[in-house]
Amino acid sequence: MKLTVLCLFAALTAEAQSMTEHLPVTDAEKIADALGAAPNFITDVATIVDYPASKGGEFRVLRKGSNEWTCLPGPPPGSRHDDPGCFEATIVFYLTLSLVALICAR
Repeated sequence: MKLTVLCLFAALTAEAQSMTEHLPVTDAEKIADALGAAPNFITDVATIVDYPASKGGEFRVLRKGSNEWTCLPGPPPGSRHDDPGCFEATIVFYLTLSLVALICAR
């Protein structure tokens, strides 16, 4: 019985790990991933952007929206998190200022 429980636990753990290792690659996968970051009333008309292709690059718009929200797929390459996110325009503005300050400080 213990061996059965141990094997079941190992199988479930391996499946959970393999599910989190898949990163969105295509634009359609990235949009679908970003849409999971917030309720539909936000994401249905939110702008979806992709992370810059290289350090210091610009975010690429995957889908233009009509509200004040911007959503990102998760994770960007080399990131320590794995969750998509949606942010209101004010937060995006202050995050941009913070990133610019970090870059200029180097």
